[in-house]
Amino acid sequence: MGDPVRAQSPAAADRDGVISHWSRALPRPPENVIRRDRLHAVIDKNRALTVVQGPAGFGKTTLVAEWANARDEHSDVTVWMDATHSDPRTFWSDVATAFAESGILLESSADSPYLAILASVHARSSELTLVIDRFDTVADRQIQDSLHELIMRRRWLRVITCVRRGDIFTSVLWSDLSVSTIRAHDLAFTADETAQLTRELGVELDNDDIRSLHNAGQGWPEPTRALALELGRPAQRVTDIETAAGRVAREYLQRRLLPEFENDEQLDFILATAVPESVTEEIAAMLTGDAQSGRHLRHLETEGVLTANRDDDEIVYRWPSAARAALCEEFSRRKPQRATELNSRLAAWYFTRQSFVSAIKHAMVANDVELAVQIIERGWPELLKLHVPELDAALTAIPLELIAAYPQAAAIRDIRLHLAAQGDDFLLSLPDPLPNDPQHLESLARSDRSLQAMNTATAMMIALRVRGRVAKAAHYGNMVEQIGRVGRFHQPDTMASFVPNAFLQLGITRGFADDLPGAIQILRVAYELAPSSESEHVLVDSAGKLALFSALRGNTAQTMFWLDRHDRPYRKSDWMARWVSLGGAIARTLAAIEGLDQAAATDAIPHMKLASREEQNWSPFVTFAGSRHALHWGDRLGALALLREERAHHRAWLRKGSTMRPLLDAAEAELLIALGLANQAEHLLTNAPRHSALDAPRARFALLTGQPERALRRATAGLARAGAHPSQAELLLISASAENRMGNTTAARESFRGAFDNARATGSLRSLSTMPSDERSALAAGVSGISELLRQIETTPNPFPSELRLIELTEREQLILERIAKGMSVQAVAEDLFVSRNTVKTQMRSLYQKLDVSSRDEAVARAHEYGLFGAPAHRDDD
Repeated sequence: MGDPVRAQSPAAADRDGVISHWSRALPRPPENVIRRDRLHAVIDKNRALTVVQGPAGFGKTTLVAEWANARDEHSDVTVWMDATHSDPRTFWSDVATAFAESGILLESSADSPYLAILASVHARSSELTLVIDRFDTVADRQIQDSLHELIMRRRWLRVITCVRRGDIFTSVLWSDLSVSTIRAHDLAFTADETAQLTRELGVELDNDDIRSLHNAGQGWPEPTRALALELGRPAQRVTDIETAAGRVAREYLQRRLLPEFENDEQLDFILATAVPESVTEEIAAMLTGDAQSGRHLRHLETEGVLTANRDDDEIVYRWPSAARAALCEEFSRRKPQRATELNSRLAAWYFTRQSFVSAIKHAMVANDVELAVQIIERGWPELLKLHVPELDAALTAIPLELIAAYPQAAAIRDIRLHLAAQGDDFLLSLPDPLPNDPQHLESLARSDRSLQAMNTATAMMIALRVRGRVAKAAHYGNMVEQIGRVGRFHQPDTMASFVPNAFLQLGITRGFADDLPGAIQILRVAYELAPSSESEHVLVDSAGKLALFSALRGNTAQTMFWLDRHDRPYRKSDWMARWVSLGGAIARTLAAIEGLDQAAATDAIPHMKLASREEQNWSPFVTFAGSRHALHWGDRLGALALLREERAHHRAWLRKGSTMRPLLDAAEAELLIALGLANQAEHLLTNAPRHSALDAPRARFALLTGQPERALRRATAGLARAGAHPSQAELLLISASAENRMGNTTAARESFRGAFDNARATGSLRSLSTMPSDERSALAAGVSGISELLRQIETTPNPFPSELRLIELTEREQLILERIAKGMSVQAVAEDLFVSRNTVKTQMRSLYQKLDVSSRDEAVARAHEYGLFGAPAHRDDD
């Protein structure tokens, strides 16, 4: 309560106490109090009794004092008293003194202070308001009976009481009175009032901070005000609202709230109900063993310290977040063993109900690692999906010898550690958790252990994929498919809702493991089964990955088809949104490039990079798309440097058998050819493994180095591969150019027509821009319907040169170049190669001539530029 202030002295007083205005020692409200008109309106209803009820610190006294001080000076008399004595005679003596000090004359001949007050009130002809603060500290039955009689005999009297307890005026005694009640939930600040308070206090916070400030204390007035002042300190501005809220809540609970509940049973119940984030009657009874838990919870809600909401068929109670954190801290300080035991019991309760997120949180608070590993083993799909931070804490705390007995938990540990770049080889040291024999696996899939088996295979598959061990991951992926297909038929009730997500992960794995057709096939199944999944993201994510892998297959029409389905809205967390949007973001970039839409491609790249920031195993896909963009419109040298850096950094995901290894080889070869670095391109193409992704770069290299026959052979070989070739249009164009350069005009036009038909069917225009414009125009003559396509690509220049200058060194020249680059003298080179000095000098002159340089330093620099170091002395045969 603030310092007392007196209103103006009475202008006049008669025996009836008729005065203009007097107030006895009204408490001074704190500075910068906000006006709460919605609550003033309740008090202004002028009921016989107004009860303002709420815990300490809820602003009861402040509200009534602010209301009284704001009233017109000619309004009725307000008598204020702070109840301190519970003896009836002393209490009424205090009231009489308050009346007298307010200028109301009492009959001195009355037998008791109460009777004097009663006579005065009965005789009054003007309004009188009696405010009794802290009435619940003195309200025994005799005082209540007397106050009731006083109000009933009133002619002009109204009473306002401020109480902490909610049971003072609930008896039948008060049922015949007109009563207005302002409870704790009314006293709590609304979000708008919290914002108004910060402005009144001069605290500058943005809307997000104001929202966090309000939510931290759910509008409890005193803690909210204290926290706002804390945040407004200029010398030590607090940026972490959660930390500041915790400090304020601890002080408030210890100083104001907990002393009201020092009864051990009451306090134990309060501390126990703060352990869960939300508490129901069932949970409270389970934690406390108290059969009256429901009644206690309703009482705490009436007291205003708990909020209550109906969830389905039960009432769910919650402490404000900051208050709950402070109570849990207080519980651990007072009764650490009891707090640990209740957290462990609560974790087991949630676990049996498959509420895995709540279960792992409480298991970790209790440091119950044996229970935690069981929760992870069964609940990892939900824990991973929701990005629960306690999962990582648990995986770090669980001893390896314990986790070794739980293969799914071991796999999830491996996934999380590798995503955080902290991986080890523990998972690889464990035996295979599933049988490799197909018949044994099918028998398992038919049994009631099918879900456990599929989840184990899925966890192992994801873990190995995240490691970059895609071949082994694909092996477990085949198990996922067999168990999923068989189990879904034989155990439909158990398996149906889990198979779609498992098949989604299988499709992603095949997309990493150089099996794009297989990825697309199983992702279509996942998409079709998605409505039966418990995970809403499966439908959208399947479509996004289908769009991406269709883009990598060169089919822009299919990419756009699946992007349309990927873009449909759904409820998601921020983390899941980034994950789900990733495939679509990369696919959108590639589709824009294939459609030669420079603006759309440039706009899509930042979204693609942002989405992949936390998923490093997707980085090679992003690098590939960025390289494609740079090939046509960007900084090719910069893209080349970035590509090589990314290849070195993400070597683990670019092992043999990965999808992106040959695709990045192809992207690098295209950049080298576009930059005219023929020898570097030759070196890469000679050493890269044979793969369909490299068919077009190899054929193009042969074409631009003046070998049309070789270019035609390589293009024809690529087109002869089984299935639709991802670079079909490009290979047909190279074939057309090669045929044209060899004078086979009819064959050239036939190949060109095939490229045009493919581009029109797939929606991929990029390949048409890779042919020299004069050659393209000549071959387009007579091809119906091509004019519109040619207009679409005429503003995009061919990224490749008309020819490549290949510097071919003899084996001896290559050896000498490598030695002079090491700084060896002519004599040292001669001795090392067992030849004469003159032979070395002759070879050096030939080398300088081929490199168009005149000195050793220039030769070394030019050789680096052309990529001659480590280059072969001759090219491979077809």
